[in-house]
Amino acid sequence: MLDELLLGDPMRRFAFGLALLLIAGLILILADRRAHRARASILTQRTAIAVALSMASVGVGVVFSAFWGVLGAIVFLTVAMVVCGVGMVVTLGRGA
Repeated sequence: MLDELLLGDPMRRFAFGLALLLIAGLILILADRRAHRARASILTQRTAIAVALSMASVGVGVVFSAFWGVLGAIVFLTVAMVVCGVGMVVTLGRGA
């Protein structure tokens, strides 16, 4: 079934990617509300945030693959890795 979602027609991939983005957004909203209720930092919800951010990045990659095929997903992932790498180098360079 998963191969049909990821390798099927473009509209099915687009819908699957949007579903992943929607679920990620809901997880982040629930984590934020739970942190506000407990009067704690949002960082106390690290696991939920990590899952949501992972789902969001996969969702965006699947949406790009719906429009531009596998090449679009590869380009997206490459650009995302470069941007994250540059951000890490800048953060380490600042000593944060």
